This record gives sequence, C-alpha cells and structure tokens, in this order.
Amino acid sequence: MELFPKYNMKVIFLDIDGVVCLNGVNINSILLDRIKKITLATDSKVVISSSWRNCKKSMIRICSILKDNDIGMAGETLDLPLADNIWEDRVEEILEWVDRKAPCNWVAIDDLPLHQLYKETNLEIRSNILPHFVECDIFEGIQDYHVNYCIEFLGIK
Repeated sequence: MELFPKYNMKVIFLDIDGVVCLNGVNINSILLDRIKKITLATDSKVVISSSWRNCKKSMIRICSILKDNDIGMAGETLDLPLADNIWEDRVEEILEWVDRKAPCNWVAIDDLPLHQLYKETNLEIRSNILPHFVECDIFEGIQDYHVNYCIEFLGIK
C-alpha cells in the first residue's frame, strides 16, 4: 500500500540551500514558515529534491525540522546520475518522481534555474512543464511572491 494515493496529492519539490537555508547550515524559520503556508493553503506535501537528501545526517535533520513545524513529507527524489552535472540531474530526478507517483499537481522550488536546465525540445511538453519550476534568489530564499504563485498554481485545498 502506498503512503499517498496516486493522482490525489499535490507536492512541493523542495531544495534546501538558497530556498530555506541561506548560509549552508541553519534553516531560516521565516523562510520555512513560507513553505508551511503553501502546504497549509494547498494541502500539499514536501518532497526533498535537495542534495541534502544524499547525506543521512542532513536528511534526518531536515525531516525532524519539517515534522516539528507540522510540514508533511511525501518522500525524496532518487539520486539519478544521468546528466553531465548534478544540476541537470535535479530536473530529471524531479520528473522521474512525477512519472512514478503521478501527483495531481506539483511545483519545484529551487535556487537553480531549473527552467533553463530542462532539456526537452518539444515545445508543447516544455510549455507544460516550465510553469512548475519556481526559482528563488540564492541570497533571499523563498519570498511572499513565490508563496502566492505556488498557492495559485497548486490550487487552494
């Protein structure tokens, strides 16, 4: 039995550094509250897409922080070394999770320009995928306008 039924969940693919952590060490509570606001408004769950998922200690820490802040998790993306660099892999890892779990809607919040790293050349497919990518400034993290976009895009619960 799956933890979450397919087609019935909304997910936020969450990078940590540059989104909710600006110094590489500490999670910023104001930025984390913005993620929580999205999850509460849209009834969505977090999927960790950050490289933090590849370090057991970091993953335990982020899972604990999310739990302590009542932010639900739906898992993490797989580590798929497919591309020439890890940034292109991030897009493929997110899309693999989407293909496998089939959420009804999703956004990927990252400080990387995922929309530029997405290699699809079919314009119809590309135009359907690009709105899911939300890019944060690495020095500011997630801002209120990102929150508003995510809530509107995912839809109110």
